[in-house]
Amino acid sequence: MRRAVIIGNSVSLVFNALAFLSIVGSLVLTNEVGGMAGNFFHSLDDDGNFTVFNADDDLFGNLADDALPNMQDVQDTFDEAMQQARHIAVVSLVIHAIMMSLKACGISGAVKYSILGVYLGLLGYIIEFTYMTASLNIIRMALSAFFAYPHVVLVNEIKSGVMSPENYELEKYSCCCV
Repeated sequence: MRRAVIIGNSVSLVFNALAFLSIVGSLVLTNEVGGMAGNFFHSLDDDGNFTVFNADDDLFGNLADDALPNMQDVQDTFDEAMQQARHIAVVSLVIHAIMMSLKACGISGAVKYSILGVYLGLLGYIIEFTYMTASLNIIRMALSAFFAYPHVVLVNEIKSGVMSPENYELEKYSCCCV
């Protein structure tokens, strides 16, 4: 089970790292989109008219105030939505960083035969299982339970002395991965 814990945590660590990088990319993108939209929303001229193109462009020209009576409301709503998206992204980054740390502890615990490290790796899967149960994501819930199982078995094997540095040479051949 030691090898299963190492492999399972490694795979999960890679997926968490990819999700982390994806969220960082989305933060960069939302800042860019927010900046462009901010420029779009702030294109009111001195008279309060909304300018779609340059003043020299006669294609659309200026729109009258009554054509866009709630432009400030639209801008405020957009700014608020962008701010909420950033907050959610930051919280997601923190959660993924914690999960990556727990998975790294699980790998380290399995390599060093440390019960605490394996328990910390198991904690990551328990958190994930709880979240997936609350969000009714049955497939990810089952995967979390599937990946948590080797941790429980490895802790029992380390506690009973079946899995230790001294007898690992005998135990590693009982795995199908060798």
